[in-house]
Amino acid sequence: AGAAIVDCFGVTQDPTGCYMFVTKFYEYGNLQEFLTKTMGCLCWRDIVDMLWGMISGGLERIHDSGFYHGNLHCGNLLIDELPESIHLKISDVGLHGPADGTDINDNVESTSISEQFDIAEEKRFLDLINKTFTQPTIHKGA
Repeated sequence: AGAAIVDCFGVTQDPTGCYMFVTKFYEYGNLQEFLTKTMGCLCWRDIVDMLWGMISGGLERIHDSGFYHGNLHCGNLLIDELPESIHLKISDVGLHGPADGTDINDNVESTSISEQFDIAEEKRFLDLINKTFTQPTIHKGA
């Protein structure tokens, strides 16, 4: 996925009918959890660079795609730490629809959303109940 957008592999539905995104697991949690754990380890310059560069880049990508976030807060800013750096990823992308205020179903196809945010349209995962494996669909962004 994009540099500052959460890695999303698809959508699933739980037994109660609620839809959920299938995403990468971010072991460092959200921004608030990360800053609490690392208090005193990061200088303000690192924090400002992380927030300014990565959030603005992610929001620019969302806006350039004709969407808006609408609910940005530290709980949906996830931390992805790589060996030499820390990356911040924006989650809950596109939940509030197109920037022009129309319903997402009025003018955007789901495949268009998948292409814009590198969401795998079909991905088969481990069946935890039956403990069987299925052949995964290869996706360039996964």
